[in-house]
Amino acid sequence: MSQDGRMDIVPASDGMDSETACFLRGVMLPTINAARDWADLNRSLQTKGFAIAFRDGQLVFKRLETDEEICSGRFLGAPLRDLVRKLGRPSVRAHIDGHTGSLRI
Repeated sequence: MSQDGRMDIVPASDGMDSETACFLRGVMLPTINAARDWADLNRSLQTKGFAIAFRDGQLVFKRLETDEEICSGRFLGAPLRDLVRKLGRPSVRAHIDGHTGSLRI
């Protein structure tokens, strides 16, 4: 957590071991790279047990089962700005906390 009390951008990936990070990249990057649009990416990731979310302007991935954030797109090597160039701008539904949002399909 940052000094102002807000969550850091990539809390779960900070302590992630290199083997887990490598595994996640191996599982998720081919799916991300093959996506034709945001809906396709969302469907494909859900079949693998992941969800797309947004926090403080960053793309983050969560576990579907627990809703736990696991890493950012930047951590995986797929930052939001690159995905916007490829897939277009995502439609994001802002949550009431003002820091998080979910993909609108």
